[in-house]
Amino acid sequence: MKVSVLTDEISQDPDTAIELAAEWGIKHVEIRSLFGKRVPDDDLAGRKPLIETLESHSMDVAAITPGLFKVPLSDSRAMEQHLNDRLPKSIEFAKAMQTNVVIAFTPIMKEQPDPSQVEHYGKVLARAIDAVEREGLTLAIENEPICLVAT
Repeated sequence: MKVSVLTDEISQDPDTAIELAAEWGIKHVEIRSLFGKRVPDDDLAGRKPLIETLESHSMDVAAITPGLFKVPLSDSRAMEQHLNDRLPKSIEFAKAMQTNVVIAFTPIMKEQPDPSQVEHYGKVLARAIDAVEREGLTLAIENEPICLVAT
């Protein structure tokens, strides 16, 4: 088991977050956002210093959480955008951070789900799983009360 902490729960500055986590004896972090930007919407140039900071504190990245599919269930266009754009960027970011776990969500529920929308999401999710597995990664689903999978 890996005990980890979200860096942005400590600080939006990853250097500060990693340094403090290391002082607390934590050896693993999850990365959700850096300097107020959700990964993988970060500055590509900032990745090398982040990796150097992780290495200097003997810290590894347990997972990244880019907010995949945390969009309204009714917004099939946003789901496709996450599948075709955000997911590949997330895979690339995960590999750069040397982690094999990408956290996704199920869509946001505002009302009783339409079965066809749930079916569409199921197909999107299956394609996402195929994409991460091809890259040797794992897609983990985080539950949240406002989402299709709430518990």
